[in-house]
Amino acid sequence: MRGVDQDTPQWTPEARTQFETVARQAIDALKAHVDLIRRVGPDDGQEQERSGSLLTAALDNLADAEFDLTGDFPYVLDLELSTDDLAEEEGDDEGEELDTVAVLMRMDFAVDDHDVLLQTARQGVVEHDEMDAEDAEESITEIEAAIFAVAHARGWDALLDDAVPGLAALSTYAEVVRDPEELELEVDEDPDDED
Repeated sequence: MRGVDQDTPQWTPEARTQFETVARQAIDALKAHVDLIRRVGPDDGQEQERSGSLLTAALDNLADAEFDLTGDFPYVLDLELSTDDLAEEEGDDEGEELDTVAVLMRMDFAVDDHDVLLQTARQGVVEHDEMDAEDAEESITEIEAAIFAVAHARGWDALLDDAVPGLAALSTYAEVVRDPEELELEVDEDPDDED
């Protein structure tokens, strides 16, 4: 994905028209791929791969068109490594078995209303964690704590869906790391363990 070009004007009529055209092409490619998958069998691998490549190209074009229109990184479609990049790396490591990979996510938000966000987070822990309202008010006094509390109660997807009062999603970014040991991060070995 290209970097942000501060000199390029956004939200132009030309960019909007191009985005709508590419979006229709992406929708057509997705429909075609879905129709293909519904009717193919185990012996149609090449046809499936070809259709998948066309769909990937269409989505890449859509991501570029959205970037040209908005000047921001598209949601979901923006991945650090393209399909070609992954194929090259897989070729380099042929025969090497990978136990784990890490997907690093960055999500940028605008805080529209601090008080509303804090109150939303406090209400969430009262309902989700059965915390006393007074304790919730004392424990959640900063925006950082509020966002973690909302994500814990509703899931991170709720933040991206603009479903949290006082918070507006701006952009998201993902990076795939093939050797998590190089990150030197504290990792929760049991993500399902909430204790």
